[in-house]
Amino acid sequence: MAELEGATPLTFPVPFPGLPSCLVWCDATCEEAAELLGPPMLTDWVDGLGDGDFWAFEFPCGLQVMYQFMHLGRGGVVTADSPEIDHVLHHIPFREAVCTPADEAAFQLGIDLLLEAYPERQQEIELLNAFQV
Repeated sequence: MAELEGATPLTFPVPFPGLPSCLVWCDATCEEAAELLGPPMLTDWVDGLGDGDFWAFEFPCGLQVMYQFMHLGRGGVVTADSPEIDHVLHHIPFREAVCTPADEAAFQLGIDLLLEAYPERQQEIELLNAFQV
């Protein structure tokens, strides 16, 4: 399980809302998320879903990650400014057992959204998706 040591909190609104739409699904409540991430940085209404708690951090390597957990039920999503799921999983403080990477269709949608939002990073983004471990 990763720690947030060295991570810098980001100010909302973060520059990459929903890009990619979801890299990782975490099976946890917003209370469990707060135990790992600290008090929510933002609580806001999400249309059709209700209130949600949000956190966002930048790690020393430059990766920016945002967490969104809804007040009703279990589950949260992790988004980042990079589509490299293994890199994101390395940094998030949730146990591997509660994390599920996005499926291929959701992942490809995220890549497309990233390319649209950051055309200057096209080569970097395509290279990250060009290999598998």
